[in-house]
Amino acid sequence: MDRKDALKALFEQEGNPTTFHIYHTGSKKHNFSIHTISDSRTTLKIDDAPLARSTTEKSQRPLNDNTLFQRRNTWSSIPTKVKRGKYLDKKDHDPRTETSPYYLHLPTLYGHMPPYTLRHGGTKRAPPACLLNPSWFWRKWTMQFGDVLAQDGVIDGRGVVNIKYGTKKGEDGTLKGYAVRAKRYMGESGKQWFRTQQTLKEDATKPIPKVRPDEVVQLAWASPFTTRTREYHFIWRDFTFKWKGTKSVRRSENIFQPFLRYNHLKLVVVVPSKDVSAKEEEVLLATYTSVPASRKAGRLELYQDAIDDFLSEHIHDTFGLKADTFGSKVDTFGLQDDTFQLQGDPFRQKDDTFQQQGDPFRLQGDTFQQEGDPFKLQGDTFRLQGDTFQLKDDASPSKENSLNEKKASASVQDFHSDSKPDQRLRDLLVASAMCMIISEYQKRQVIIQIILAALNATG
Repeated sequence: MDRKDALKALFEQEGNPTTFHIYHTGSKKHNFSIHTISDSRTTLKIDDAPLARSTTEKSQRPLNDNTLFQRRNTWSSIPTKVKRGKYLDKKDHDPRTETSPYYLHLPTLYGHMPPYTLRHGGTKRAPPACLLNPSWFWRKWTMQFGDVLAQDGVIDGRGVVNIKYGTKKGEDGTLKGYAVRAKRYMGESGKQWFRTQQTLKEDATKPIPKVRPDEVVQLAWASPFTTRTREYHFIWRDFTFKWKGTKSVRRSENIFQPFLRYNHLKLVVVVPSKDVSAKEEEVLLATYTSVPASRKAGRLELYQDAIDDFLSEHIHDTFGLKADTFGSKVDTFGLQDDTFQLQGDPFRQKDDTFQQQGDPFRLQGDTFQQEGDPFKLQGDTFRLQGDTFQLKDDASPSKENSLNEKKASASVQDFHSDSKPDQRLRDLLVASAMCMIISEYQKRQVIIQIILAALNATG
């Protein structure tokens, strides 16, 4: 089997991937817009019909055609593409801003190095999902995740964590906050927000607790002084993920694609091997294909089938998110007619009896029993994994049972969903990919500048 057949078999095995098109955007091209539809296939909302449309009636090759050295037959010329570029990623003209999955924003704050913010949406005002903190010389990236980032006021209009919710240097696991200056300098982020803040009066007497991220992941440069300079590692839920250089990517029609063989990346996760002779194996989760263009950085492909298999076999089983686990499924409980509380949500029963399918739990006085394994209740309260369940004596009307069961199912699922690991893993893969893209792009820019400086010195 030659290399072409091997690549074809590889991509067929991985299934149909989820493709993200990544573009440089913003006035300084420091931000990144992430779309599921490319620029060339986007119809803009403008009056100029030739600029608005994505294609003409001319014949086009299918999307899955990977013929090399053959340009796509498109309507647009170079001047037209330049004109269209002024409307791309604009909320009023680009319909993708309403449906795009992610947007990466780099705030500008003179005298500081604020982190990137990865947001769920197509604009820099979308809800934040993650903070990306780079270190000097791309040695390490710190990715901070948490629902607290989306709370009102935590990340202010500048795109940084407000000092009211963070600390000066991120002490004790808190977020690093940035103070609001009395004067905003030209070119800094948050122009409209800063004007609004000048007219508001804040209550300085009300204490505001400092927030902490739910999860912190470190992406480290593994081998900076070896031949594997594109290799970065990070650990999530006790599994090691590795970004590596690769040549096995989908072929493109761009004539410069063969010269970018050292710019492509792939992400693998190390899992226990099913083969007895090997201790562990690597599973391919994503690939990144670099594109030689002024606006487009490249394509990120997430292999959803491989990601789902990894989650079901390792994450869900390991962290107890299966159907037979307490609190993960609705049908694992046979709710009777008494009352208990889970994080403030009432679930009502009557006869002081709490039952699980095939495994009765009975309350006798202040004793909670499970087939000879008693748990003593003090003040009608018992604890399970740090969460308090409170038993109440008041009975609810039987008409509310169905409504209470629905509330029970929703709250129980939230209790043991482990911060939605499926979405968290997707956010982590995209965040780590953006760290890699930024690092590799900046490295190439530095190398180019060094080469140009050397040529000028010798010339």
